[in-house]
Amino acid sequence: MARTETVLIAGAGIAGLGAAMALAGPGRSILLLERDPPPPVLDARQSFDGWQRSGAAQTRHSHVFLGRLTAHLRRHYPALLEELLAAGARLCPFEEMLPEQLRRRYRPVPGDEDLTLLQCRRATFEYVLRRYVERLDGVEVIANAQVTGLLADGTSIRGLQYQSADRRAQLTGDVTIDASGRTSRFPNWLRSLGVVIEEQNVPAGILYFTRHYRLRPGARWPELNRTSLGGDLGHLRYGICPADNDCFSITLAVPQHQSRLRHLVRKEEDFQALCENIPACAVWTDAERASPHGPVLAMGGLVNVWRSYLKDGKAQAPGFFAIGDAAVRTNPLDGRGCSAGLLQAHLLRHVFEETADPAQRAVLLEQRTAALLRPYFDHTIGQDRKAPPDGEDGQKSAAADLKSRLKQSLVERGLQPALVRDIHVARAFARTYHMIDPPIIWRRRPALLARILRSWLMPIPPALQRKPPAGAKSLRQLS
Repeated sequence: MARTETVLIAGAGIAGLGAAMALAGPGRSILLLERDPPPPVLDARQSFDGWQRSGAAQTRHSHVFLGRLTAHLRRHYPALLEELLAAGARLCPFEEMLPEQLRRRYRPVPGDEDLTLLQCRRATFEYVLRRYVERLDGVEVIANAQVTGLLADGTSIRGLQYQSADRRAQLTGDVTIDASGRTSRFPNWLRSLGVVIEEQNVPAGILYFTRHYRLRPGARWPELNRTSLGGDLGHLRYGICPADNDCFSITLAVPQHQSRLRHLVRKEEDFQALCENIPACAVWTDAERASPHGPVLAMGGLVNVWRSYLKDGKAQAPGFFAIGDAAVRTNPLDGRGCSAGLLQAHLLRHVFEETADPAQRAVLLEQRTAALLRPYFDHTIGQDRKAPPDGEDGQKSAAADLKSRLKQSLVERGLQPALVRDIHVARAFARTYHMIDPPIIWRRRPALLARILRSWLMPIPPALQRKPPAGAKSLRQLS
């Protein structure tokens, strides 16, 4: 009889559940240790209000499930996708995200079907995923179990220690996976064993404020398109996330040094006033269309992180693997976290199918994670590092040079209008946004750059010449 491989997973969030789902099957026993209580028995539509996830503060912030993830579910887990749709999630195809003038002339091409958002709140997605994984053969979730340390022979990991409400215990396993998220304690435990971890940390430079809303009875979404659901105002970035069951959220990201603005945005009435001052947000938060569903939620400590557990290209801790936010994190405004975590979990499956050697598995996972995610990580930290230090009043500093002003002009008068009127530009950026193609490097895409330059020389489309709604206060008045 074939030996059963025991897999221990620390964390039953999206990355941990994704790993269990990917690795489940004959010959494996999978145990997930989750520090939070189990979800209550309720309808998935009630999970946002009824399931408290204190161990994952980001659960109630805005989330985006990108086309790369949607296509992955459709191809590998169609039953799970159907359950998500039955719980109220909705599919938003590429065509629906186009501005009206492009939508009228749109003709699909192969690959457009992969540019489909899954619009869903994180709590709903995770609740449905948890119930799905719990039904898989050979998978068990141990709730209220706080992982407290490692079991190791030298630097070879052979299990976990954990604390539950009534006991301390140990579990031994062939595979230990860290899916414990952004607050992972595994790096410190491994360092105490002598493991050298190569770690890159670049602050995102923002604080994150989210509020959820629900459509009023009979109300409908405003027009959906990529250019109207997010933007960078310099002093403030915003994102609008349509979700499941007539709900949506708005996130305002404030540069960390903007102390007055970040204190202002915490207050519910001022958050609402700021949204009214941003035309794209104002049409969503209009009192006749939607009502707030909960308080303003804040999140800080946002850092781009890349961890490598290899030394000179070799595994230092055979049997150990880190995935999701425990391994790689990028600025949450890019919306890649959940998609990246589930895709990385699926890499484990391919690696485990190729070899049973723990050291070789670790090398292959890091190599393939780098191939999948490193281009997006490098692009994000490049953008975060280039973010100009605006003054407290939200105006550009006097130090902004000609080069930066030209770049800003190219974005505002070239790229943004091109996204509204040129289907080739819109498709290229959608493919990057949905993690189908790597971030665009202009010198490698001269034809695309030429289209943007051509747009730069044309008048700005009326759709981008919007003014704040009547009665809106200026940011200076609000602060």
